[in-house]
Amino acid sequence: MARKRNIAALSNSNELRDRPSLVRADLSNLKRFDDSLVELRRAEELDPLSPIIGTNLGDTLVFARRYDEAITQYKRTLVRNPNFPYAHLALARAYGAKGMYPEAIAEARTSIELNSGSAAKGFLGLWLAKSGKRDETVKLLGELKQESTRNYVQSFTLALIYIALGDKEEALNHLEKAHVEPGGNRQLLCS
Repeated sequence: MARKRNIAALSNSNELRDRPSLVRADLSNLKRFDDSLVELRRAEELDPLSPIIGTNLGDTLVFARRYDEAITQYKRTLVRNPNFPYAHLALARAYGAKGMYPEAIAEARTSIELNSGSAAKGFLGLWLAKSGKRDETVKLLGELKQESTRNYVQSFTLALIYIALGDKEEALNHLEKAHVEPGGNRQLLCS
């Protein structure tokens, strides 16, 4: 029934702007990546300029561990929307998954410049540490802890950096908090 509702939503391109990740969420969470990709490709045909649909298509490819295809998809999205910070972060995650840390760091920094969101800073810390830049990682962690006294910083963000630094105790504490935070990165925690 939910699948039929989603297909019906895709038939009306106006609804795509309001519900771009609905299909992906329904199907990717069930690890039905091929079905999700079919639906998202159809959505992209109906609204080819939507940066979120293009990025969600790349995300689904990442969740399916098809990193090269995801990188191509993110780059295509960024050609049309070069200032879309989430696409830069998503491209960074795909690069990071492939062990391409310099590229991941560069894209995370671009995402931060465009949006200054703390999630990108967590991934930046992870890749800095994996690149052997421990001092930079510790400095970034300190900046995020300071920022958390003024603004909300997701626990998941801090957990990424603690994982990268090998502090398992602090990482687990923050992952437990992240699991119950509203709007947290549950899909990333469960994938």
